[in-house]
Amino acid sequence: MVVPDETGGNKRARARVVPPPMAIEGAGLRAPQVTDAIKRYILVERLAPGARLPPERQLATALMAGRNAVREALHSLSVLGIVEKRHGSGVYVCDFDAHRLAEQLA
Repeated sequence: MVVPDETGGNKRARARVVPPPMAIEGAGLRAPQVTDAIKRYILVERLAPGARLPPERQLATALMAGRNAVREALHSLSVLGIVEKRHGSGVYVCDFDAHRLAEQLA
């Protein structure tokens, strides 16, 4: 969109960049923050066991974090038994205690 400026010339209007609702703010270690964000996503969206999570690239974009941080977070969640990584297929939610997970986030 082109809008006239004060001098009578034209300049392009810049779109305001709004971070996605899942975006992580601040500096520091990303993997623990990403882990908590994915836990929250599972709880808020009420994902049932067997539900597939978005791909790593999509999660990294939504969280505004690097793919390595997302990969580390998914590995941590896999060790905790919250998700299951299936090679070539994706990452799936496991059967877990949602109340215990919510307590961890509080």
